[in-house]
Amino acid sequence: MKRRIICILVVVLMLIALTLVGCKPKEEEIKGTPKEQSGTVFTEPGTWPIANQLVSTTAFSLSSSAGVEDINTNYVTLLFEEKTGVHVDFDVIENEEKLMIMFNSGEELPDFFMGKMLSYDTQYLLGSQGIIIPLNDWIDDYMPNTKAVMDKHQNYAQTSVRPDGNIYAISAYEECYHCTVAQKMYINKTWLDSLGLEVPTTPAEFADVLRVFKAEDANGNGDPNDELPWTGFLGNRRTRVEGFISNAWIYNDAMDRIIVLDDGTLTPCFDKDEFREALSFIAGLYGEGLIDEQMFIQDSPTIKKLTEGEFNRVGAVQSNHSGSFADTQNAKAILDFVVVPPLKGPDGHQTCGYFPPSAKTMDLLVVTKYAENPEIPLRWMDYFMTIEASKSIQYGEEGVDWMTPTDGRLGRNGLPAILDTMGKAPIFSEPLQNKSWVHSGPYYWPAVLFNGVTVLEDVYDHESALALQSHLYVDFVPDVVLPPLTYELDVAQEVARAKAQINEYVDASIAEFVTQRKDVDDDVVWQEYLDVFTDLKLETYLGHLQAAYDIVK
Repeated sequence: MKRRIICILVVVLMLIALTLVGCKPKEEEIKGTPKEQSGTVFTEPGTWPIANQLVSTTAFSLSSSAGVEDINTNYVTLLFEEKTGVHVDFDVIENEEKLMIMFNSGEELPDFFMGKMLSYDTQYLLGSQGIIIPLNDWIDDYMPNTKAVMDKHQNYAQTSVRPDGNIYAISAYEECYHCTVAQKMYINKTWLDSLGLEVPTTPAEFADVLRVFKAEDANGNGDPNDELPWTGFLGNRRTRVEGFISNAWIYNDAMDRIIVLDDGTLTPCFDKDEFREALSFIAGLYGEGLIDEQMFIQDSPTIKKLTEGEFNRVGAVQSNHSGSFADTQNAKAILDFVVVPPLKGPDGHQTCGYFPPSAKTMDLLVVTKYAENPEIPLRWMDYFMTIEASKSIQYGEEGVDWMTPTDGRLGRNGLPAILDTMGKAPIFSEPLQNKSWVHSGPYYWPAVLFNGVTVLEDVYDHESALALQSHLYVDFVPDVVLPPLTYELDVAQEVARAKAQINEYVDASIAEFVTQRKDVDDDVVWQEYLDVFTDLKLETYLGHLQAAYDIVK
């Protein structure tokens, strides 16, 4: 928890530093609108190469953090240079802190930045200071593929626009099917089968299964006391202890924990009676010894050790996907588990966290005010927003790492596949490689492509398995959820600070209630919990969220 607070403070301090020392340039210094080009003869937008001779541009990137060996010699970089006629000289930045220092330095920067990560608020701040340029007119006049993607996917276009109406970054758009319902509960199917149990469908049934897991030698190693009926880990907010279970009482994405009511009003879930009832249920399981107390402190590598070996010790675990708690290269460990569909609560409530696609704050490109000719990097990047280019960005070399199916094979969606991985795991799954960009820049990966990849045969296919698991969740997502929001500069820091403080308080309170250090069923204790939100200025925070949401809803 201390580490999260420190990370949040670092981000806030960086934003403050940018505000204080990032002097806004004169209007004539901002290269934010198309202008006549001279010298090289450029071709029509949407055609490649973009000019009659090789042209060059400069960039800085965080590609090393994406598992790319060397973006300057990467196969995709060289392939796109040949295709577009653009040579890019990349300067690789070590970390995000150094990146922000560069933006804040006042020194001349390369033409563009590509990689991760720039939050919506940071994009807006850098844009308002003229450090990066607005791209709206460039998109309309020079980037037909990017414009087509935005026209087709309104949520992508909507979340790309900052409060001043400008677009400052072109980011990847990925309709990752399993990512949209990345708040799952997994249960040990091997244990269920050996004990004659079924996958639970209600909280009560889930509790009964955990009790049997605890009472019996579920893993069959002769020790009836080494089983962990329900454990977890600190992976991201979607793996939080209350996330999956509480959705049997009230919608809770465990991220913002905000519900969008039918009339568009925003309201938190964490101050509602239904949320209290969910915590009471979970606390009861903890009191019975069914919840591993280590779930509040252990990380992903730690829990993977519990699922390895001949005798798996884990009965149930909440996770964004199975690869976070079991080794995808260990077939036995990962195949022990199946997903538990959203549970139906005592009053019939049955939802799950929903995280729809949006403009990413990673895998993006911004153009700095120092770019003499923004057309070069932007038209180079516009090629990325095609399915043709995106196949190479993610999967590497055609004919070696992937191919277009010709034998009628089916994809994950049961329809004719449009990308065949040639019977092997995708190149981007390797920890370090130089054939794919992975998360080094923008790409376009719509659902038709995500689900149109062939299913691997005779080996465990992780992505296909996740797609099948997600089928059991998509029918239980809310119609409307809170999208990513951008705030005016004068309130952005206040919102970030309030959100951090409220989440930290709710997280800490949940841990205290679940572990019974505080009695969630005690009315006085619950009221004391609610009273703190006044000091945290919850109503002011909600007002800022509501104002930003009303603009985009």
